[in-house]
Order: sequence, then C-alpha cells, then structure tokens
Amino acid sequence: MPVVARFAGVEFWVPEGVRFSAFNSPYPAHAGCGALDVYFDGEALMPAGEGVVREVRRFRGPRPRSHGPGCQREEPVILIDLPGGLVLKVMHVEPSVSPGERLTRLDPMGRVVRSCYLCPWSDAHAHFEIKLGRPYRASGWAPLDLSPTLAWLGKPPEPSEEFTVDEVRDEYVWLLPKKPGSAGLVALVGGVPAHVDGGLPHYGHGAALVNPHSPGPSGGGEGEGVTWADGTPLGEPTASLGFAVTFRPTARPVADGLECVGVGSYLAEPRLKLIVRRGEHPWSEGDVLRLGFAPLDPR
Repeated sequence: MPVVARFAGVEFWVPEGVRFSAFNSPYPAHAGCGALDVYFDGEALMPAGEGVVREVRRFRGPRPRSHGPGCQREEPVILIDLPGGLVLKVMHVEPSVSPGERLTRLDPMGRVVRSCYLCPWSDAHAHFEIKLGRPYRASGWAPLDLSPTLAWLGKPPEPSEEFTVDEVRDEYVWLLPKKPGSAGLVALVGGVPAHVDGGLPHYGHGAALVNPHSPGPSGGGEGEGVTWADGTPLGEPTASLGFAVTFRPTARPVADGLECVGVGSYLAEPRLKLIVRRGEHPWSEGDVLRLGFAPLDPR
C-alpha cells in the first residue's frame, strides 16, 4: 500500500489497485490540490495513520442531475480529529463510525455513495480533505504534496492516440490505451510526457504530473504549455506545484470525429473515461477509436 500524499506530517495511504484523483472534481479544494477522491469498491478505509471521530452530520444536497444507481440527495459528512490540531473531512461515505471512535490506518469507515453533487459523471468514491479551520466550509483546505505519487507512478510513456472501448455506460465510455504501457491520459509538458489528472474541460481544471528533475519541463511555470500528442494545446498553465503543472483546459475531446463532453483521467487507473452525451455515440465494447482534441469555442 503506497503513500500517495502528505501534509504537515500526515501521510495518506491508498490501497494498491484503487484509483484516486486530486483534480478530477468540480469541488473547490480539488482545483488547488487540497483533496483526494478515492474510488473504493464498497467500503471506505481510513487513509491517515490515526484519528478520533469528532462529528457525523448530514446535509440536504441539490436535486441530482441524474437518477443513476446509488445517486442520493442526502450528503453525509464525517469529521475526524488528527494529530497536530488538523481535521480530516470525509464526504460521500455512508458512515459506520460514531463520534468518539478511534480509527487507525485501513479501518473501515462506511460505504461509499454516489453524491448528488457529482452525478451523473462520477462513480461512488470517498472525498478526503485536511482542514485548517472551519471544516464545514468549502474553503480553508490544506494543499497536499503529491510527490510520493509521482515517485511510484514512474516515467510515463508517450501519449496514446488510439484506444479500445473497454466498457460502455449511459453517460460515459471507459477506454484502454492501445499503446503498451500507457495509462489514462498522457500529455506533453515542454515536450516531455506527463500523467494527467483532471476532468477536461468539464470540471475546468487539471494537472500534469511532472518530475522537476527530468530533462525538458521545469516543473511548471509560465510558458510550459500542456499539449496533446499532435501538438494541440490542452490547457493554459495556472501554477507550478513542484510535482505538477496545473492548467485551465482550452480544448475538448474529439473521438473519431465526434465532439464529446470531456475526458476524465485518474491516478492509478489504466483506463480513460470519455464522457459522451446520452445516446449520442456509436461505440460498443471492443471497438477501437482515435482520440484527438479541438480548441474550445472562445464564446
């Protein structure tokens, strides 16, 4: 089980084989690398070393954008006191824990649910966020260091433009890169391959994880463009985090000539999520398609 992120002495673990994301969400903390979404298969597990459950609350969310399986309107929130006065905020988990309960790494916390805030594009997951104060507010998160993730992900391959349809759902299609060794979406930063994490362009932000010591990219900064394999700009850089270049998407995916809503790319996930309009795509499992990008309409 690798350590994937850390902040102020708190380390986050994610079980091997479980996908996660720091940027693939519209929630404000994800734009600043202040939260992790972990896509557990059923039961959410405590990601940090130890803590004590402070409070469990429920909030009424907006009407779901989709009434897909498990998409619920009531939003549970769990607060866990961590060492050093920090608070772990947990969302999208139907709690099996109670206030005063002590948790250690890998302890079960409850069943993951599909939040009404994110349906229909998101699958059930747990949202983890370290809060510095006022834990129920969307602001005030602690920026996470994803350097551990970058270390074990290893060097990304060249971008793959051909994908095999692995699974078809109503609102999206899972794709597998045809190129051996590829995973999810790989873009170029300063001409060097980088793993992409984010929802492009539908969530409005993404990140390209880069090794600041590798030849080519400087670890971000102005002028380090994020491009697709054919040179099409994918986004305008917004910040350098040392381990990643964050960017604002400037392009939309086009698959075999069909303009799509977006792509979702994750960490520790070999597949790429292609988001389509319901009933507007021709693909079946096993089909091979070519993925490109076109500039967003400036209007």
